[in-house]
Amino acid sequence: MKEPTDYYGLGEGWEAINVIDALGLTRGFCLGNVIKYIIRAGKKSGEDEAATIAKANWYLEYYIYHLKKLEAENEQKDEASELLVCQN
Repeated sequence: MKEPTDYYGLGEGWEAINVIDALGLTRGFCLGNVIKYIIRAGKKSGEDEAATIAKANWYLEYYIYHLKKLEAENEQKDEASELLVCQN
C-alpha cells in the first residue's frame, strides 16, 4: 500500500501512519478520517470534492489492508501453535 507523502515523515523511513499502527490506534484513526473527509467533501473552500473523497477512500483502503495483514499474522500464529501442540 502506498504511504502518505513525505511531509508526514518522522525521519528514518518512519511515517506518522506507521507510528499510529505501532501504537494500536489504526482503527480509530483511519475510520475517523474516513468520516471526516466524507462529511467535509464539497464544503471546504478551494478543495476539489473528488480529491477529498479520494482521501476518505485512501484511509478506508489502508484500514482494509491493515485488517488483512492482521488476519494473515493471526493465521500464521495459529498454524505455529497447532504445530507445537502436535509435536508435544
